[in-house]
Amino acid sequence: MKAYPRIYALATKKDGKVIEFGNWNNDVWKWEVQLRRNIFDLELDQWKAFEACIGSQKIRKSVSDMIAMLDSLGNALLIYNPRTTNRAADLKAKQENSDFEGQTSPRGNYQIYAD
Repeated sequence: MKAYPRIYALATKKDGKVIEFGNWNNDVWKWEVQLRRNIFDLELDQWKAFEACIGSQKIRKSVSDMIAMLDSLGNALLIYNPRTTNRAADLKAKQENSDFEGQTSPRGNYQIYAD
């Protein structure tokens, strides 16, 4: 089940890369989800909730992507970013003599789904 079924039904593009759903305005990402038609009043609450969800985090070009695991005091225990995570995957693949040996790690075409 999708979180915003009416918005999904109205979207002109159902899947794709993030770059296909917005653009950079100076340093800030601006989401631009295209709909087939204007929303009806009964869909307005869902549209507002959807906009609030995708707009809840400001994405800036000048800020690095990363995920950090913090201890109870807020100190970083582990920090992952796309570059270090892909290097770690490459190294692990080589150590395990896996199917990825001699190739770059799988990356780049990820999709995010919400249940």
